[in-house]
Amino acid sequence: METKIFAKDQIDEAVELLREGELVAFPTETVYGLGAIATKEKSVKNVYKAKGRPSDNPLIVTVSDEKMVKRYAKSVPDRAKKLIKHFWPGPLTILLFVKEGSLPTAVTGGLKTVAFRCPDDKLTHDLIAKLEERGVKFVPKELKNGQLVTTHDRNRRKHYKRRQNELDPSMKGYVKKTKKKVKPGYKKLIKKAIKEDEQQKRKLELRHKIRKAKRARQKQHRRERNAR
Repeated sequence: METKIFAKDQIDEAVELLREGELVAFPTETVYGLGAIATKEKSVKNVYKAKGRPSDNPLIVTVSDEKMVKRYAKSVPDRAKKLIKHFWPGPLTILLFVKEGSLPTAVTGGLKTVAFRCPDDKLTHDLIAKLEERGVKFVPKELKNGQLVTTHDRNRRKHYKRRQNELDPSMKGYVKKTKKKVKPGYKKLIKKAIKEDEQQKRKLELRHKIRKAKRARQKQHRRERNAR
């Protein structure tokens, strides 16, 4: 089986392979991944096969923006929206409840949740944008289940050359040596979200105590009336 290597100006050919159900390797701001269209269950299963990955170990859905997330998620909480606004595109994965019937079970590994990520790489964004279905299922960071991740195109090609009899055509992208730093305020934003959770938990606990005390007073009043 031939493994094709594409340059940046040949992205349309990679898009056609994806539409035909093939697998395509692509770059992100961190490492290379292996992808297929999310709604094509057979293609997604081939990702598991190529990686030697257990079928109950879910994959990640790579998206271009928040609007695309809403196509597959039941809802996007306000806290998730804040994180998306602050850190996407970038190396942040958001876990949400999947909308029923929007994705095959092969994507979620049979779970009720699905992971989303929006990579900070122009080539991958162009790849998603050119897909008619606008739904691309990408594997997580490692190339083969249990192996170390690869950040260099040379390592990726070496890996696929050994597995040509198992993989469909893959794509050569480029690793962008970005100087862009992680957006500031990450820890502060996470702490704020945790604090809001704790405050909400304390409010619920307080309401529970008030209701419990109220029921106890009502019970005491009934006893006093009965004693008369």
